[in-house]
Amino acid sequence: STLIGSSNSTSSSSSSSVSLTQHPQINKSLPFSFPEEKEVDNNNPNNTMTPAPSCLPQCARLPSLQNYFHRLSSVYTLRYLLFLGLVKTIICGVYAGLIGACFLPVFRSLTIDAATEQLLVLVCTLPYSASPILGLCSDLIPLGGYRKRYWMVLSIAVGACGCFGLSLVVDSPPFTTSNTSSDGNDAHRAAATSLTTTTMVVGCLVAMNLELSVLNLLNEGKYSEIMRDNPRTAPDIITFTQGCAALGSLAATCFVGPLSDSGHLSTLFRIALCLSLTPLLPVCLGWLPEKKRKMGDDEHGLRSVCRCGRCSTSCVPAGCGDNAILFDHERCVQQKETVRIAFFVGIVGPLLSLLSAYVPNRLASLSVVASVLAMTLAASYLFLPSRDMANVLAYTIVTRASTPSLRSALQYFYTAGETCLPEDAGPHFTYTYYITFNGLIRE
Repeated sequence: STLIGSSNSTSSSSSSSVSLTQHPQINKSLPFSFPEEKEVDNNNPNNTMTPAPSCLPQCARLPSLQNYFHRLSSVYTLRYLLFLGLVKTIICGVYAGLIGACFLPVFRSLTIDAATEQLLVLVCTLPYSASPILGLCSDLIPLGGYRKRYWMVLSIAVGACGCFGLSLVVDSPPFTTSNTSSDGNDAHRAAATSLTTTTMVVGCLVAMNLELSVLNLLNEGKYSEIMRDNPRTAPDIITFTQGCAALGSLAATCFVGPLSDSGHLSTLFRIALCLSLTPLLPVCLGWLPEKKRKMGDDEHGLRSVCRCGRCSTSCVPAGCGDNAILFDHERCVQQKETVRIAFFVGIVGPLLSLLSAYVPNRLASLSVVASVLAMTLAASYLFLPSRDMANVLAYTIVTRASTPSLRSALQYFYTAGETCLPEDAGPHFTYTYYITFNGLIRE
């Protein structure tokens, strides 16, 4: 209608189509051509028109699932798609969903109050805050000649240790075998909430989140690298990864609530242990496409940190030689601004989390965090290479700081037992209802 104007007659649609076909300049400028329309057959008693063929090009027709996977497989190898689907479904889906849902039953079993629980969750997610540091280490310090493979192996080992340790800790007496019906005044349970037990639980959860953060970060880095060279598949791969993660999270939601209600927290973390080891074999087999880097093969910027020729070969994977631990000095120099920003952000994030959680006086903690944020803002305007980047950072800090979270307080209210809230004062949701049913609707 913009090209040829609008018409108030009943035949505006037909006249518009004909006028387009009658203008060769317009027809030539379009990415496809309009077919000629058939004239009305007056001898036809129904006065119908012969249907014209489809005027849409092949790329504009409705996509099929077969075409979707064909586009993906034309850019990404089948092995990498399988590996990416495995990591996104099992690790970023089921494993991540299990970790996120277990915070409430685990910390409530330790009779930790809602405010402290929210701060401890912040500490448990420190690996996410330290993601810039993890990415920096992966880029600058190849292990065994690979920037991603053995960092993934190390993170899987750390996450498996966290799952195993937590499965043992939750079998100890502090953890209750029932959920919302227990009261918070039992002397035995109150005495069991010692600093040692809480620290062990938080440490194991940090280890589990470390595996999740590293695997997710390094996988995103790899498919983003491929996506940058093949931008036409960007929507396809994003849909694939997000869909796999959503399916996995949906699966985790189904069993976390019932197992928490029945008091089988140790079973949850035994399942998590099996899930954490799932990507180990594909990673070791090299399903992640990555070129091995060696000193001397046009890699003049690499420096050897550990020379295995002078030490036991058992300390590193076989065949590494002098390439056990390398340092990419050339990349560090060329991208020094990026390195500085990543290092700065990766340090400030965990520091704020620790200050928020472990400064005993809440007012003092708030003052310290506000001071660190103010210094961060000032430093960003002084040292960042672009004022636009500093403006984005300032906007992010202000918007996040102005939206306080009531997550823990509401969770404790919804799942409180009758000993905490009278019968008519709260909903008294079970974990099955609150985590599983509510989670299914949310997903």
